[in-house]
Amino acid sequence: MMTLISFTVILLIYIQSNRLVFPNNSWTIEEAMLRDGIVYCVTFAIIALISWLSNHEMEKALKRARSSEQALRKQRDIIRSSSR
Repeated sequence: MMTLISFTVILLIYIQSNRLVFPNNSWTIEEAMLRDGIVYCVTFAIIALISWLSNHEMEKALKRARSSEQALRKQRDIIRSSSR
């Protein structure tokens, strides 16, 4: 997915910088250049990596919490059965 987004951004900037399309750039100081597209793609990639790492760590923490919860249930059941 990231590759598709990066390709699209670079393609759009390439088309714009070669004057194949004429968007309204009256609000910009400088025209977009190919290096801008590369910087955008690197920024998107960093954001995607941080998001993936965060999600990965959350899944690991959830898995640990579930296994701890299951261990506590077993321990509780053992204590209940031995106290009877």
